[in-house]
Amino acid sequence: MVDAAHPFDREGARLAAATARRLGAPLVTLRRAPWLPGPGDRWRRVRSARAAALALPAGARRVFVALGRDQLAPFAGRPDLTLLVRARGASGPAQAPRPRLARARFLTAPGPYTPAGEARLFRALGVQALVARNAGGPDAWPKMAAARRLGLPVILLEPPPAPPGAVRDVPAALAALDRLARAAEG
Repeated sequence: MVDAAHPFDREGARLAAATARRLGAPLVTLRRAPWLPGPGDRWRRVRSARAAALALPAGARRVFVALGRDQLAPFAGRPDLTLLVRARGASGPAQAPRPRLARARFLTAPGPYTPAGEARLFRALGVQALVARNAGGPDAWPKMAAARRLGLPVILLEPPPAPPGAVRDVPAALAALDRLARAAEG
């Protein structure tokens, strides 16, 4: 069995592990590597949405927030901010409600996104900082590339630790499955 859930999907990971145990099946966990800062990046890493809400730099009043809806509540304590929220769903309980935020605009444009498109969006909205989950991978990278291009500060919520033995990419997951199949045969 392969668990390739989103790095922040704790419930999906828990269910995969429980299912593998119940079936007596080996489990390969795929957790993509988190993004790493490059030259000139203005990143601050935090462990919780609460810490992210408190870590925004002075003067950053228009903040693009790319978190699950279940992680927005700590921003309710920041009425000084205008939040531009792209939360396509919840990384926790299904159908998490939108929390009461003093000034928020929920953005619903579907992906895929491009670095140039995200930069245009950030400029049009007057974004002064980005708050995002450090999910790694290419699909969510365009917002990070746009922040880099525009010199914006980024507050990154770090992912939960991967379980021991987790692999970082599809080729490594396939190699692990191959090893398990050979071991079962022989």
